[in-house]
Amino acid sequence: MTRTQAANLIALAPIVKAFAEGREVQVKNSDGIWITLEDINFWLDPSNYRIKPEPREIWVNFYEDGRYSAHLTQNEADSFPLNRPRIACVRFREVIE
Repeated sequence: MTRTQAANLIALAPIVKAFAEGREVQVKNSDGIWITLEDINFWLDPSNYRIKPEPREIWVNFYEDGRYSAHLTQNEADSFPLNRPRIACVRFREVIE
């Protein structure tokens, strides 16, 4: 085993662990699109593999004057102190492909 091969094994360890735990693992195809794998054969460089990112959520307060504020949790959005009433609190979910 070469040092490069050893470094590649270390880089792939989190991918293998995630796959064993049932998480989705993806490979980048020749068009640069991430494809979910059912089985893994590690014949590409480790940079071509990833654990599929989890969707992220934010909550956004909207106010009558057109302003808004973004928050990482609904509780944070609900307790955000402003001197004007909000007209809506909307949850946005970002799905990463």
